[in-house]
Amino acid sequence: MVYRHYIKFLLGLLFLIAGLPATSKETPDNRRLAKKLNKQFEVLIEQYVESNDSLFMYKTIAAAIETGIECDIYDGKPDEKGIIKYQYREKNQIL
Repeated sequence: MVYRHYIKFLLGLLFLIAGLPATSKETPDNRRLAKKLNKQFEVLIEQYVESNDSLFMYKTIAAAIETGIECDIYDGKPDEKGIIKYQYREKNQIL
């Protein structure tokens, strides 16, 4: 009796997973999003360098770190061949 529920659960999970789109492949949207986030990161760093207010500097550097991490996530998606080509990782390592 318990096995029947277990098998139903596994089959339901299998059908759920089979219906999900493959997200491991790089799409042009991932590359464009990484480029957009990298530009936002550069703007935040410029604002940080030009600022004299310590509170604004703290908030700017926190936002820059979050943006840089998110950019690295999208930049690290593999392409159609499964190869990962980082374009922005070195640029974003200045922090």
